[in-house]
Amino acid sequence: MANKTIGDLSTTATAITGAELMEIEQSSASKKPPLSLLMTGLYAKISDTKSNGTDGGTFTSGALRTRDLQTEDNDASGIVSIAANQFTLQSGTYRIRAVVPFFLTSNTVAILRNITDSTDTIISTVRWSGASSDSHNLIVGQFTIGSAKTFEIQQICGTTRATNGFGVAAGLGYPEVYTVVELWKVA
Repeated sequence: MANKTIGDLSTTATAITGAELMEIEQSSASKKPPLSLLMTGLYAKISDTKSNGTDGGTFTSGALRTRDLQTEDNDASGIVSIAANQFTLQSGTYRIRAVVPFFLTSNTVAILRNITDSTDTIISTVRWSGASSDSHNLIVGQFTIGSAKTFEIQQICGTTRATNGFGVAAGLGYPEVYTVVELWKVA
């Protein structure tokens, strides 16, 4: 690549994975770390987004229920794929922040469930919603997987709530956004 400038390089590129090598100078020595060490994290956001005026759905007590996830809001880095309310991640270390709403279902817990390995990866904060209130569970943490894995956001409650147990529609002319999952690939 001798005598080439940035302007001479091809503009055709694929999605950045973090495995690409970069040349840097550190402590008077040239080094070539993977791009993932220089990035603050590859980011993706997926959600349960329904049309204006549509409630989140019935939340039935007694067992874990899979939350809807059908919208890929942001994934410029290509770190996640979604299908049938599940999302798949490739090997790596990830940070997650998921907001999982509910309405009038009493005690509630949400779980990041590894479907591939049939294990619970992260368990949320415990929350309660009763009388006339809504609330949400937060799933926050970091995890590492050695190969591609498929995940779901699952939730369990103490009291069944028909139609809007998974969230109440605002009906203000905008899409109704319920479960939101943010992911950062950090290694």
